[in-house]
Amino acid sequence: MARALRNMVDSLQHSIEVERTTQQNMQTFLGDASHELRTPLTVIKGYVELLQKNPDAGAEQTARAYERMLSEANRMDALIKDLLLLAELGETKTDTKIMSELSVIDFSALVSTAVDDLRILQPTRPVVVSIEPGIEILGARDLILQVLANLTSNIRRHTLVTDSLRVSLRAVGDDAEFDQGDWKAVAPKFALLSFDDSGRGLPEEFYAAGINHFQRFDNSRSRESGGSGLGMSILAAIVRKHGGEIYLQKSDLGGLRTVISLPLAQ
Repeated sequence: MARALRNMVDSLQHSIEVERTTQQNMQTFLGDASHELRTPLTVIKGYVELLQKNPDAGAEQTARAYERMLSEANRMDALIKDLLLLAELGETKTDTKIMSELSVIDFSALVSTAVDDLRILQPTRPVVVSIEPGIEILGARDLILQVLANLTSNIRRHTLVTDSLRVSLRAVGDDAEFDQGDWKAVAPKFALLSFDDSGRGLPEEFYAAGINHFQRFDNSRSRESGGSGLGMSILAAIVRKHGGEIYLQKSDLGGLRTVISLPLAQ
C-alpha cells in the first residue's frame, strides 16, 4: 500500500511539473508572438497616420509609404505562418497533421540539391562538400526541405558571399561515438549533417546557452537581416519532431558549425 501511494504521489508530481512547464512554454510563446507581431503593426500604423495627416503628399512619398506597408504586411504574414508552424510542431500528439504523411526520404539527394542551389545563388562562395550517397531517413518531406532551406538561408544572410562553407553528411552506426562539445554518447544509427562556415560565428553566450536560447539568437539576427526571427527555432523544432538533435559549435573554419542528427530509415 505504501509503495502504491508513493507511486501515485510521484505520478501526480510529474503531472504537475509537466503542466507547469506547458504553461510556461505557452506564456513564452504568447509573449514572443505578441512581441514579434507588434513591430510590423506599429510600422503600418505609423505610415497610415502619416498618409492621413498629409493627404497632399507627393507621389514619391506616397509610393514609399505603400511600399513599406506592403513589406511589413508580408513580414507579418510570414510571422503568423511561422508561429502557427511552431505551435503545431510543439504539439505532443504524434498524429498531428504536419507529421501525418511520413515517407522514406533520400536525404543525400536533398542535401546535394540544397548545396547546388546555394552555389547557383552565390557562385563566388567557396564550397567543399562531402556527402555519402544513399542516406535515407523517415520524415515529412516538406519539413525536411524547410530544414535545409533554413540552413542555406542562414548562410546567405549571415555570412559574406566570399566566406567558405563546408557541408558534410554521413551515416554513423550503433557503436559510434561523436563529440558535441561536452556531450558524448553512443548513438543509434543516424544521419549526421554538418554545416561549417568561415563567417563571424556567434557570441560566446550563445554557444554556452545552446538551443534553449534560439529565440533570443534569432531575434538578434533578424534585426540585421529583416527575417522573421524564428528560423532557428523552427529548424530545431522540426529536427526534434523527427527524433533528432541539433547543436551549435565553433567551427574550425572560424565561424559557426551547425550539426544535425536524424535517425536513419530502418
